[in-house]
Order: sequence, then C-alpha cells, then structure tokens
Amino acid sequence: MNLSPRQFVGGALVRSVEEALSGSGFPPSLLELEITESVAMSNLELTLDTLRQLRALGVSVVLDDFGVGHSSLAYLKSFSLDALKIDRSFMAQVPGSPADEALVTAIVEMARGLSLRVVAEGSSARKQVAFLRSRGCRIAQGFLFSRPLPPDEALAAAVAAPGRLRGSSR
Repeated sequence: MNLSPRQFVGGALVRSVEEALSGSGFPPSLLELEITESVAMSNLELTLDTLRQLRALGVSVVLDDFGVGHSSLAYLKSFSLDALKIDRSFMAQVPGSPADEALVTAIVEMARGLSLRVVAEGSSARKQVAFLRSRGCRIAQGFLFSRPLPPDEALAAAVAAPGRLRGSSR
C-alpha cells in the first residue's frame, strides 16, 4: 500500500494502521507500506519514529522509488525498513545500458548487505527479469506479470497464483 506524504506526516498513521488491523483481523505480516525517499527525508525525526512504530506492529515498510530522491545513504541503516524498490527509471534500459546495469547491481548488493529485500519496478521484459535474477534480485513488478488491478481482482489473482503478481521466483 502506497502512503501519500499527507498520510505519513499527518501524525495519525500508526493509530490508523493499528485500528485497521485490529478491526479487520488482517495479519500485520501481510501488510506492506511504501513510502518514497522524498517523504522519508522530509522530517527525519518523524520518519524514524513512525517507521519504528510501524515495524513494532509487525508491518513491513518499503522505501519506494529508491535512487531518484535526495536521500543520504547514511540514513538507510537508521531507517527501519524491510525492502528497497528500485525505481523503474533504472530498469528502462536494463539490460543494455552499462551505467544502469551498474546502478541496479549496486543497489541489489547494498540491499543484500543491509539485509533488505529488493523489488525492481518497471519489469516489462523477460530479459530484464533474467538480468535481475543473475544479480540476485528475486522480486520484480511490472507489466510482464500483470497490469494494475482493482483490489478484488488482485486478491483473486494472488490466491490463484501466489507470487505471480510481484514476479517472485518462489
């Protein structure tokens, strides 16, 4: 679930997530919240506190659009994250662009060193997925797997073929 800047800095996010989880019975371990680099960097003290509280609920937190914002790599080790999402702009010319290949490879290696999962956005071709797998990235998102779906269709597709919608190689 993508969070807007307003949701993240509004101050009621953790309480809202906690209430939604308890009211729905939805397992926290299945909820993945995504924030962009720019949101994460807008108020570092609030970000660190909010991420810590969300992780304490058992919710996964993902840094979306990684590599296109203005974050400092030093903060990656401070943020309570579960995964990084490689921005689709890096994937557009992979494979084929040595510069983009090097950046994607570096992000995957860095995430591995920080014990973070990596999700590659914008995967629309099998050659991209083959490249990602060769670099150790096991999760991809993109039109190769599915177009964006309404919630009911996404749930039905996920039940029918677990891992297919995100390109998991399970």
